[in-house]
Amino acid sequence: MKMRIKSIFLSMLAVAGLASCSSNDNNLGGGEEEAVGRGYAKFTLSTDNLPTRAGSLTGSTDGEKKINNAKLYLAKANGIIEAVVDFEQTTPADPFTAVAEVASGSKIAVALVNIPSNINIVPGDNLSKLYSCKSSA
Repeated sequence: MKMRIKSIFLSMLAVAGLASCSSNDNNLGGGEEEAVGRGYAKFTLSTDNLPTRAGSLTGSTDGEKKINNAKLYLAKANGIIEAVVDFEQTTPADPFTAVAEVASGSKIAVALVNIPSNINIVPGDNLSKLYSCKSSA
């Protein structure tokens, strides 16, 4: 009888040890940062009615308005870049669009157009690197 009670007690202890509780069932990542919701954001660039001279729509040429390439830099509120996404254009008549997967929380979005090839900014860099870039063009 004593052995049977001991066996039942150890079985209950094992079950209790394997069953766990959490005040936050969403935090499954194991890291310090709490798990957050994710979604998608769409950004669009268009040159319609775009002034290329200080405050004036007149005198702008099509060449000045032409977008050759564009990138979207998406950063956390602290300025650390999370994603770099190329803008794409389906047809020449369509605007440039970029779709980025984003986590909830405050974000900073910066779009650069006609970027020289010597500019290389990647996730993990700080946005301040964008502002200190010097072009050789």
